[in-house]
Amino acid sequence: MAKPYLVEKDGSASALQTGLIAQTRAGGRLGAPEDVADAVLLLVSEKSRWITGQWIGVNGGLTGAV
Repeated sequence: MAKPYLVEKDGSASALQTGLIAQTRAGGRLGAPEDVADAVLLLVSEKSRWITGQWIGVNGGLTGAV
């Protein structure tokens, strides 16, 4: 749904996308569904047994609103 705001008609990155990537602390890219899936896999695994009542932002370090 956000594609019209993130990609120009010629397929290049929009100013909004470039600005978001500049603010992101992880990877120099926008997030992908796989990034959320990785967090979910962590939370459903035995490795997360000691995590309780936490808010986990899968946002590459980007906080606030656009």
